[in-house]
Amino acid sequence: FLFDLDGTLYDSRRMPIRLILGDLRHCLILKAERTVRQRLKGKAFPSEQAYYDTLFEGIARMRRITPEKARSWYFERYMPQMVAILKAHYKARPEVPALFDRIHARGGKVAVISDYGSVREKLDAIGIAAGMADYEFEAPAIGGLKPCADTFRHVLEVMQVQPEETLMVGDRPDTDGLGAAGAGIGFYLIENDTWNQLTTNILNNDSLQ
Repeated sequence: FLFDLDGTLYDSRRMPIRLILGDLRHCLILKAERTVRQRLKGKAFPSEQAYYDTLFEGIARMRRITPEKARSWYFERYMPQMVAILKAHYKARPEVPALFDRIHARGGKVAVISDYGSVREKLDAIGIAAGMADYEFEAPAIGGLKPCADTFRHVLEVMQVQPEETLMVGDRPDTDGLGAAGAGIGFYLIENDTWNQLTTNILNNDSLQ
């Protein structure tokens, strides 16, 4: 099982406004980051450095700052702020621990993927301790932002599983769903009112793989 992090393992409502209010001085840089990130979705990159160089150069052009300043803002302010907000206001959905345990008990593997960095820090912030997931992936480091098919193929290779053996669980059909489809992986769309249904299926239905 491959789980998206943001919006899937926790309810991410109000996160955008909290990010803006938490750093009003840099809200225009945040807006530029969102715009450039949208343009980069699905594109493959040869390395993590190539992805971040492209991201920060795009932000720099939009805000007329240096790529170095964009990089400093992202890693020294933006990502730490996101982790702090998660720790203060968000928790993993209550079903997650039992769900992960049940998958493991059936001999399955659990992976978590995010288009942002600081995956381990974010998981810690919402209460998912190290070891609860077998693998933790940051999409920029393994191919590119979802729905980049190369990213999903890399996940399959690392996990040593076949596409037909894997289910992607995410809240975005346009990224999680399309990326999974491009790699031949099944997709389950998670929403606040369907999480319990997924949990029930996995916990009680041994035919669900």
